[in-house]
Amino acid sequence: MSWSSTSPGATPQPPPSWGRGFSIIDKLAAGDFDGPEQELTSGERVRSWAVPPVRVYYQRQEDALWVLRIYHQARRPIAR
Repeated sequence: MSWSSTSPGATPQPPPSWGRGFSIIDKLAAGDFDGPEQELTSGERVRSWAVPPVRVYYQRQEDALWVLRIYHQARRPIAR
C-alpha cells in the first residue's frame, strides 16, 4: 500500500480502504463482535478479523483491545 498526497509538500493521506479498517478496529474495541481465536506460529493465542486486503490480529485483556499486527493477506499466513 502506498500513501498518496494531492500536491508536493502536502501531508500524505492513507488509502481510502484504511478508513474501513479503522472503523472495524473501533467496533472490535467496543466489543460489537469478535473474530475467531487462532494460534500464531509462535504459539501465542490471538483473535483475528479480515479487512481485505489485510487481517487484524488482536487480543482482549480486561478492558483493553491490543492490536498486535495488521498483516497483508497476500503474505504467508502467520497463524497455524
